[in-house]
Amino acid sequence: MVLVETSEEDSFLIVAQHVAELLTGGDEQKSALVESQASMFLDECTTLVADNKLDLYITKVLEHLELVFSKSSDKDCESIANILVHATMRLPEDKAPASIAALSAALTFKLDDRAEERLSALLNLYGSSASQSVSLQLSLLLSCCAYACRHPRLATVSKLSAAEYLKLATAALALGKPEDTAAMEKLQPHAVATVVDFIRNPSTYQCDLAELPVMKHLAKDKQYEGLMKLLNIILVAGITAEQALYKARMVALLSLGGQAAHEELSFAEVEKALDIPADQVEIWLVRAIGSKLIEGKIDQLAAWKENLEAVQVNMASGKAGIGSACRGAEAIKAELGIDGACGGAQAIKAELGIGSACRGAEAIKAELGIDGACGGAQASKAELGIDGACRGTQAIKAELGTESACRPLKRGGS
Repeated sequence: MVLVETSEEDSFLIVAQHVAELLTGGDEQKSALVESQASMFLDECTTLVADNKLDLYITKVLEHLELVFSKSSDKDCESIANILVHATMRLPEDKAPASIAALSAALTFKLDDRAEERLSALLNLYGSSASQSVSLQLSLLLSCCAYACRHPRLATVSKLSAAEYLKLATAALALGKPEDTAAMEKLQPHAVATVVDFIRNPSTYQCDLAELPVMKHLAKDKQYEGLMKLLNIILVAGITAEQALYKARMVALLSLGGQAAHEELSFAEVEKALDIPADQVEIWLVRAIGSKLIEGKIDQLAAWKENLEAVQVNMASGKAGIGSACRGAEAIKAELGIDGACGGAQAIKAELGIGSACRGAEAIKAELGIDGACGGAQASKAELGIDGACRGTQAIKAELGTESACRPLKRGGS
């Protein structure tokens, strides 16, 4: 679908024509029934636009919005969504809220590859609702935040950074008026989630949350009084998110130790409570013990067992490979005609004509005419005419005419 500059009514009809083409699948050989449904849809939309019944037109197109997102190009999806947003701005005050809510629900209905186009249209819908009630604006903005959170890859796809998300959430929370108790209660869980995200996220350091009416309302709730104090400490005293997170984890570890009393704590419990990787558990325990926050000692054997269980799980998949290796070893032994490792050793010795390692040594000595290791040494000395190692040394010195091995060097040096 190619959109050109046209009147508003023409753009609405172009959307209807595009949907009709999608209904037929672009195939002229489709059945008469399908073609009739597409033609009926187009005729109804044309009539509704001509009668300025845009609320019914929007409802009609929304019935096929998922078809549009699944079959159209990115550009077409964005254009059609924005035309529908523009159509809501043409509605009378009494009909606009229902159509806006319906379009918002349709845009956030599904998590798919069109997440960027869906969120973009949703933000445009919020931006065009300035004349609507605060309650409706708040609902739209919370829908934007909720949809952005639901999609795990949306921050990358839509280039929505943590700071931009915080700004969006702050704008939503700012819509609540202090005198509107119902709005304050509705915003409270979103306010808590926003504060927690700000504190825990290492990439956000500035925010405008503290002065919002909903935050002041939250500070009066004993359940969240501590959370709000922590937020104020970070914002006023300049404590970084990393420092706050370090303190929070130490407090969590202290609390966990108090709950356990004199019972043992597993590494898995500490890992879960502190929300840290398994390989960092011992580091945090050492820090806490070294700071004298807790007393105790690390049971290395228990820790080793926990690690061993993980290793066993990882090794389970290798059992089949080990079995194959054993079967391969058996095949090799069969190929060589060796019954076993011991049998193979016997075969080698038999091949060499040696009954055993000891008998082989005896055969070598007999071949050399030496009765034993000591006898061999004696024979060597006798052959050389030297009675012993010491006498051999004396003979060498006598032959050289020197009294000791060191003295000839001294003479040479002089």
